[in-house]
Amino acid sequence: MKIDLNEYKKIIKEITLLKNLEKSPQKKKDFENIEVSFKKGLRSIEIQDKLKNLYYNEQFIAYVCVASQFIEFKIKEIISQSQQMTILLNKNLKLNKNWEKETLGRLIIMLETQCIEDPNLIERLKDFNKLRVKAVHNLFDIKFEIKDVENKIRISMSPIFPYYHSLITPLQNYSSIITIKILETQDKQGKLPQESKMFFEKVYKKMEELNSDLKNKNIEKNLRL
Repeated sequence: MKIDLNEYKKIIKEITLLKNLEKSPQKKKDFENIEVSFKKGLRSIEIQDKLKNLYYNEQFIAYVCVASQFIEFKIKEIISQSQQMTILLNKNLKLNKNWEKETLGRLIIMLETQCIEDPNLIERLKDFNKLRVKAVHNLFDIKFEIKDVENKIRISMSPIFPYYHSLITPLQNYSSIITIKILETQDKQGKLPQESKMFFEKVYKKMEELNSDLKNKNIEKNLRL
């Protein structure tokens, strides 16, 4: 589903305005956390548009490199959000101290074992990582022509299928759902001020209008929280 960037920007503008008007340091911090979350979502959408441009301009090497960094960013975001959620629930994720420095392959395993139970998505992520490693290695192997490497990327990673619908969209949806769960948990624990709660409910309703996938209860069921 195509998300309207202008609508997304309007939401962020409203959050920023409320944050700047707020006098209470705690309430200001609450609005700031929501603001950061939505700004990350906006940046994700913008990067997806850039990726499509790279692909259709046949800049396939740049495409796979940016795609790799983007997927790594989204996985780290979900792991970090899951960690925040488990702290609220007085639980712990079994993460290494320097987990953010791990390879993409290791991050995928962390996502699988600590954060979400979605075998299909995990398998596709592992397949993508294999393609990424092979493409990069072949790029510097003189036995392969660069055009052959690019052709492999072109065939395997079309923005239409399966890349966006099977990789990026699920990761984005999981990140959004965890953000919502964090705010709901803070509300249940009395840690979300009434003003923040009312605004969150308004924003969440708007986000559901922009992205109907957020109504899919199966996404929430896959969370290992």
